[in-house]
Amino acid sequence: RFSHIFNESLGCTITQYVNSLRSRHAANLLRESDMPLLDVAMSSGFDSVRTFYRSFKNCYGITPTQYRNTDVG
Repeated sequence: RFSHIFNESLGCTITQYVNSLRSRHAANLLRESDMPLLDVAMSSGFDSVRTFYRSFKNCYGITPTQYRNTDVG
């Protein structure tokens, strides 16, 4: 029941919301550090680089590598 209320209130699933928070944390790490992408993914709570890339691109519209190589933040 909680997941239905959450979805109705925020317009996304709990997993999507958590992944967006993780992606925001990863974006900060990409801007502030020279950590390898694998370390950024793991430090942000992702279980795999594939999930990290998919969630990050869904959130920002570009890959983590593209984000790091542009002056986005």
